[in-house]
Amino acid sequence: MESVQGTMRSLVQDMMAKHMYEGAIFYANKLAVMSNYAPKDAFLLANAFFVDNQYHRCLHLLESRGLVEVDVRFRLLAARCLLATRDWDECIQMLHGQDVQRADELPYECEGVEDTKGSKLRLKSAICTMLGKAFENLENFSKSVSWYKEAVVCDPYNAEAFTSLMLGNKLNEKEEGEFVEQVMAMLPEDAGWLKHMYMTMCQSRSPPVEKQIKISLDRLDDKSTNTGSKRATRRSPRTGKVGVRSSSRQRKPSRFSGASQEGSPSTPENNGSNNSIVWTLGMDSDIVASRAIMLMRDGKYNEAHILAKSAMDRDSYNTRLLPIYLSIAIQLKKKNDIFILGHKLMARSPDSAEAWFAAGCYYYVTRQYSSARQYFGKATTIEKLFAPAWIGFAHAFACMDETDQAMAAYRTAARLFPGLHEPILGMSLEYSKMNNMALAEKMCKIAYNKCPNDPALMHEMGTLAYKNGQFEEAASVLERTVAMLDERTSGGNIGVEDLKEVSLVNLSHAYRKLSRYDLAIHALERALGIKPHQAGTHSAMAFIYQLTGQHNTAVEWYHKALSVKPEDSFATSMLEIALQDSSEQTVDLLASLTTTDDMET
Repeated sequence: MESVQGTMRSLVQDMMAKHMYEGAIFYANKLAVMSNYAPKDAFLLANAFFVDNQYHRCLHLLESRGLVEVDVRFRLLAARCLLATRDWDECIQMLHGQDVQRADELPYECEGVEDTKGSKLRLKSAICTMLGKAFENLENFSKSVSWYKEAVVCDPYNAEAFTSLMLGNKLNEKEEGEFVEQVMAMLPEDAGWLKHMYMTMCQSRSPPVEKQIKISLDRLDDKSTNTGSKRATRRSPRTGKVGVRSSSRQRKPSRFSGASQEGSPSTPENNGSNNSIVWTLGMDSDIVASRAIMLMRDGKYNEAHILAKSAMDRDSYNTRLLPIYLSIAIQLKKKNDIFILGHKLMARSPDSAEAWFAAGCYYYVTRQYSSARQYFGKATTIEKLFAPAWIGFAHAFACMDETDQAMAAYRTAARLFPGLHEPILGMSLEYSKMNNMALAEKMCKIAYNKCPNDPALMHEMGTLAYKNGQFEEAASVLERTVAMLDERTSGGNIGVEDLKEVSLVNLSHAYRKLSRYDLAIHALERALGIKPHQAGTHSAMAFIYQLTGQHNTAVEWYHKALSVKPEDSFATSMLEIALQDSSEQTVDLLASLTTTDDMET
């Protein structure tokens, strides 16, 4: 009998490996009956139910046989079934996580059944991850973040918990920096590639952090380093053999040292990882996504589009890369690309949030905002914690001037994603449209505390200060905005150059109010260098010359403005005044010359 049972166990495991789940369930069921539901055979049957998506049947087997109390692995599988069936409260009760705050306080022991760190994931870390997911879906984000952190502390190799924190928009910049610093210190020396990988997932816009992200991206796939060098392999305790390349290039010490600015994670190079190794992971979708984000922030949308499109061609269903690719396509107005992708996703996976989001992006880029909000709304219904869909949903309402609905969507996004500053910035813009400057300024300050290095946010803060008559403050903030944008690569980059041009024009208005006319003219000259055919900029330049009494020069600039936009009412009315002032100035000049001639006679 024992030999027959051993053969059946091997057969069940082989059929599961070959994804023949119905057959595996057939034999596992017979095996469990033969052994009177011995724990190992019952666990094998429960696993077969789980992989075949028979979650309720799996849970019933575990509970009816009293197996949950036998082994922590049975409790873990039961909790996983409850997660799959969206029974969040029951999942928390199954894991006894409702009244505890730390992994050490859980009322059951994992030590006799969990594997050593470095070979397999700790069971306690997996339990903390499931508690984090359950609390996240219950919108108890403080407990969710706490349990995700506990999961990573229990085992820093728990990438699922780490990415849930980094990519789930649950932490602000300071919290993110402190957490990454802690994780880097916990990872062993031979996990250098993982340190760099974790670094690339940081969402911070801080210049030192962005610099370190780019360094990590280059280290994970440095195509410029020793192209003729020999390839080597290193055995990782997690992944077996990983192809790497040796690098002879010396790197400067990172700014992330012990004296780095508060909240900034330390560099992987300074945490014991081998600095002479470059891991060939450039084709990995997570690396492509992080590199595309960096290119987007630098305004290099064309480069980002080429990179993301090549990755999407390889894996068009990658849920992390898809929203990034669609954002780039919207910025570049790639309507056909968005339509083709959206049609493909809707045909093959009509029940996925990503498919509805892609369709919404098409309607958004074609300015069909009513249809866009419907598709974005459907995406949020399918997947409540899909941040891009919520942002698109709110933006669509804002573009339709539906302020109340836009505010409601922004508030929901801010509640679901407490680490994300964009919804709060959107609320500030809506308050500004309603001329409620006090609340608009308050929202900007809240967003600034979450992300103090976003040029778009700084631009909005400067604009609000100008509208509130705080011209010194407006000039100071807009100067910082322009300086921030100057640090990014220039030269026709979409997004960066557009924002810089608007910021320079607004800065010139602030200078004009402060009677700093030379600075105002210089700012406008820089703006015209970026966009030379903006009628409003020409009118602003003319107005400054008019204020300084240079009426003839002002007339020339007003004519330039009207040549670009003939219906410009401001330029038309001010041109008449400038012509009149210029005539009077000419008459006064002639009169003074005549008087001088009489005196000489």
